[in-house]
Amino acid sequence: MQLALAFLTVVALSAGDGDDVLAFWLRNAVGYHRFSPQEAALATGLAIDDVQRRLAALDIEPGKVAPRQEGDPLTLLPYPGGRHPRLGFLDGARDPRRETKFSVFLPGDVAVSPETGGYVVIDLPEAVFSNLGLLYLAHTHIPTVWDEKKVELPRLEWRRRPDGAVELDRVLPNGVAFGARALPRRDGVKMELWLRNGTSETLTGLRVQVCAMLGRAAGFEAQSNDNKRTVKLPGGEAMAARSADGKRWVAMAWERSRAWANAPCPCLHSDPTFADCPPGATVRVMGRFVAGDGSEVQAELERRQAAGQLLPLQEGNVGAPGGARLLRAGAAAAEIEADDSMVIGGGIGPGHVSGQEGHLRAAAIVLRSDERRAGPPVAIVACDILMIARDILDEAARRIEKYHGIPFENVFINASHTHHAPTTVTIHGYQRDEKFSKRVRNAIVEAVGKAKKRMRDSGPAELVFAMGEEKEVGQNSRLLLSDGTIYWIGPKEDVVRPTGPFDPELPVLGLRRQDGKLEGLLFNHSTHCIGTRAGGKRSPGFYGLAAQDLEGELGGTALFVAGAFGSTHNLRLAGDEMARRIASAVRTGLSTAVRRDAAVIRSRKKEIVFRIRDYDEAKEDAAVAAYCRKRASGSEYIIEVFRKMRAALAAKRGQEQKSWVQALRVGDVAIVGVPGEFFTKLGLDIKARSPFPNTIIGGVANDYIGYIPDSEAYELGGYQVWTGLHSFVARGTGEMIVDEAVKLLEELHREYSIE
Repeated sequence: MQLALAFLTVVALSAGDGDDVLAFWLRNAVGYHRFSPQEAALATGLAIDDVQRRLAALDIEPGKVAPRQEGDPLTLLPYPGGRHPRLGFLDGARDPRRETKFSVFLPGDVAVSPETGGYVVIDLPEAVFSNLGLLYLAHTHIPTVWDEKKVELPRLEWRRRPDGAVELDRVLPNGVAFGARALPRRDGVKMELWLRNGTSETLTGLRVQVCAMLGRAAGFEAQSNDNKRTVKLPGGEAMAARSADGKRWVAMAWERSRAWANAPCPCLHSDPTFADCPPGATVRVMGRFVAGDGSEVQAELERRQAAGQLLPLQEGNVGAPGGARLLRAGAAAAEIEADDSMVIGGGIGPGHVSGQEGHLRAAAIVLRSDERRAGPPVAIVACDILMIARDILDEAARRIEKYHGIPFENVFINASHTHHAPTTVTIHGYQRDEKFSKRVRNAIVEAVGKAKKRMRDSGPAELVFAMGEEKEVGQNSRLLLSDGTIYWIGPKEDVVRPTGPFDPELPVLGLRRQDGKLEGLLFNHSTHCIGTRAGGKRSPGFYGLAAQDLEGELGGTALFVAGAFGSTHNLRLAGDEMARRIASAVRTGLSTAVRRDAAVIRSRKKEIVFRIRDYDEAKEDAAVAAYCRKRASGSEYIIEVFRKMRAALAAKRGQEQKSWVQALRVGDVAIVGVPGEFFTKLGLDIKARSPFPNTIIGGVANDYIGYIPDSEAYELGGYQVWTGLHSFVARGTGEMIVDEAVKLLEELHREYSIE
């Protein structure tokens, strides 16, 4: 049997690999998984005598690992291969790939005591089905569409993150991409699967299989379904297994899923389904693996689901958690005065307009828990501006703290990123308008003061929330072109494919008075705010126009919080149509919103350090010039603008600067503030790793440090990573901000969990 398992060998791992890599896999296989030297040889591709020599040199023995400390997340490791993860039904999993499999070690003594612990191997995903056929299978007993075409998929490995998470993504030959993330928690694993449609047709019938194999989990290895049961939950199903002594349980739950079990394996199975996926769109599903003590597994799973600790609470098909607590809330707006003499920001050169549509405003919501021991209020502010640096926003927050008693760290200020307002930043070919920027500061303070007064003078309110969606307003706009460049402006008939995801989520948070009237409304979406109803005028842009339209219809004050939009634009719809569609999506979300517990309202704000990137002037100039001369009108002016921006940055290369990352908690809804034009992939990373069932990303919040790309984007190039005053952070800054945001979320969740 062992010889038949050589398929699990990692082709990239050999005796010539680095000592750290080999040490990890050997400690993983032998120390944690208790493999024999023969199994470790199959897993690593090394000769048995080489394995034994290295084990002795590294002092690795079965079970000799650092014990997990109380309160730490469960230990999660890539499954090493070399041993079949199933006990039975092996014909149903021939030649399994280890690339999708990870082990989670059950509560106890990590791998030290198999009598109380052991591990579960989770295949994430085992299979991906669609209307095109079987797109992926993590073993070979059934042919995929690629097997039928005699196309061999390369073998991959999990990427390990510092927080213990693992992630994987694969692009299939037809352009469909899918990926998985698994993040260990104290009682289990938070999981996500996503799929991006890189074809020209809508994908339907999207279904995945996820398998949790129990053969090495002490007390759960019985090849029987007598100890298993299905638990139906709002929005999905869970399959649970009881230990042989009846004192412990494990369960796996996925949204939009059917749960089942396979006795011979033995395993817990789930078949979550994706929504239909149009070209260029991304869909995803969330799941959890959990472990606990006691015999009442169904009651415990239902309790966790009601508290928002298992699956995302689905709007329209789940009631509010019992006894959802109220909050105090006020919402108000203040006008930001502007005139035709002011330069409009958002283009490469200075813009000039005549007149204005809608209002340019700072709109604020002030919230405080209605509990007896409630902490200080938090203020959430949305401004109809392009973006603005922390010198103005810090001063606004300090004034709010001084005059309105809301702590500095509890103030969240977001820019809508409208490209149709006076400039509030020095960038490209224009300077910050100091007069207008001070008016922005004053309007922020005024709006918060008015909102706080409404909060103080009004009675309790209820928090309602829905996770809406708008798929058509925006797309990934960093399109790969046939010449290998990334689309910015100009002709794009030679598009090959998108280079990143689009996030269609449109969360809606409402605040209702006891008389049913709407006090405030917050919604969030992730596309550049470019587009108006009437050209040639100042405007809050289509998102701001949608917010003001909703106010006229629904009452209250509406805030739009710009999301992780750095890599997304609208490329086809008119401004009026976008405003209409966004307002419709918000209206739909609000109509299905569910009351949520608002007992915990807290904020954390952390100052972070980042570096200004170093760059090669000649290469930067060549990239800008080549693209612009081929595709952009006014190319020489644009090229010169970029040269001047790089000259302004030249003396700052490698310097450290500081900015803000913030996380707020409103019940079980989290809001993260990041200080620039955040790429969508990074925003999705935060959502996937967040301990909260619903997380909102606020880009250009509390500061502006330019575009914040993911690391891969630096390799691809394009306008968003060409060096200038619009893009100057060093590679890796985006991932650092993700890590810092997740730490803040973890802190809020750990200290103020709703039970």
